[in-house]
Amino acid sequence: MPPSLGDRLTHIATAIQNIRGALAGRVLGDLQSDPVLLAAVERFLERISETSRHIPQDLKASEPTINWRRLADFGNWLRHGYHATDAGLL
Repeated sequence: MPPSLGDRLTHIATAIQNIRGALAGRVLGDLQSDPVLLAAVERFLERISETSRHIPQDLKASEPTINWRRLADFGNWLRHGYHATDAGLL
């Protein structure tokens, strides 16, 4: 059974909280020098991206400040352009 909309929104919120927690008190150099931390942040961003693809259009329309297409594309970039990921962009 696929996740419900509520589940998906919770997944996004949890990924955001996890990123904030992982990066709390850290500087860019920490992300650049810690491959495990970088991989974790990338994975949480991939989850956000993938989940965003399943948000109904009417709900997306209620959040016009979010570039939903770019968010969805970002996950593809992380998956397929992993070798060129710049920690500063994340």
